[in-house]
Amino acid sequence: HTGSLLSGEGKRVFLIYSFRDTTGLSFILIYIFLVSSSCLLQNRSLVIPGIGSLDRISPYRHIDLLCIQLTFDDMDNLIANGGYGTPAVSSVGKIQLTDADGPASLNNNFTGVGSIGFPASTAFACTWNKDLAKQFGEMIGDMAHDMHVAGWYAPAMNIHRGAFSGRTFEYFSEDPLISGVMASSEIAGAKEKGVYSFMKHFALNDQETNRTNMVCTWADEQSIREIYLKPFEMSVKEGGAQAVMSS
Repeated sequence: HTGSLLSGEGKRVFLIYSFRDTTGLSFILIYIFLVSSSCLLQNRSLVIPGIGSLDRISPYRHIDLLCIQLTFDDMDNLIANGGYGTPAVSSVGKIQLTDADGPASLNNNFTGVGSIGFPASTAFACTWNKDLAKQFGEMIGDMAHDMHVAGWYAPAMNIHRGAFSGRTFEYFSEDPLISGVMASSEIAGAKEKGVYSFMKHFALNDQETNRTNMVCTWADEQSIREIYLKPFEMSVKEGGAQAVMSS
């Protein structure tokens, strides 16, 4: 689903979210790409074409208002073609956007074009250097421009719950704090270059074996909140994450 709002300053704001199911593995790709977020963050007046001015409406209401501006065909096209980018929607002025896979680089799985590859996230976490992580994100942002990419399917921030998970090398650490610090710093760096990052895999993506065959991860609410969700929370609050990929 997608749509646009006009802020009180006349700047266009996009709020986009889409749902995609591919080969049995469900992705929820949530784009909250704010071309000018000031009107939302500062509760300024919003002027919505055909609806008028609204003050201090909830984000959920924003989504509803955006969706009613779209035709059924618009929404169907966004959902059906919502992987690795989103199509243009002329009725609301949305341009076509391309997303690329990560996390150690940018890879377009359709064109075969890829960026320079960096060390794995686990190696970056071993530096305990959040400034280096931010530079990583900035360099991803620079290379994204060279590849005409707007979104990055990264960083990955699941917890090292066990040593034998098939994608542990993509994740930072067994510690939620260092995972959150490194992830949020990478996201902030990419965001400064105008690239939105898909924090992933939300959440509890702990193994590859049977991942598409109803694998169950057992954890209580306290451990989920304090450990497994903490990097995602930090990525939103401190890194300004604008998108998320589900597990």
